[in-house]
Amino acid sequence: MNSIETKTNKKRGIIKKVTAVTMCAMMAVSCFGITASAANKEFDFEVRTTVNGGKQFSSTSKKDDNEQRAYVTTKHSNLISSDLFYYSVWKGNTKVTPYSRTTTNGSKTISYYSGKGKAGSYYKLQGDTDKYYVTASGVWCP
Repeated sequence: MNSIETKTNKKRGIIKKVTAVTMCAMMAVSCFGITASAANKEFDFEVRTTVNGGKQFSSTSKKDDNEQRAYVTTKHSNLISSDLFYYSVWKGNTKVTPYSRTTTNGSKTISYYSGKGKAGSYYKLQGDTDKYYVTASGVWCP
């Protein structure tokens, strides 16, 4: 093998390594970049049937994407399986998702009515109880 072939093979090896590292970096960014763009907003509800018709709203939160789903994670609550407690998402005075019953701590996904979830718009989460005094807190992402 002459010196030109040796240099060419070394360059090919370097190019392959750089390409492999670049591809790994791009895959890492694509996997982690999606979740990093959405910001969770905290909520803390104490909902009583005798106050505001059993409804309470979180503060507003700006939607970062056009995905037609909202995500709610209840971290702490006094919920039990017989509770009639629901989450829904509102834009101003308009409900933009159906009610979603919640009876335990954990995460849930609520789908928007067709086309109602829009990036740059402001939304609020509603907690709604039909029977009992309910406390629920956690995070949500419109």
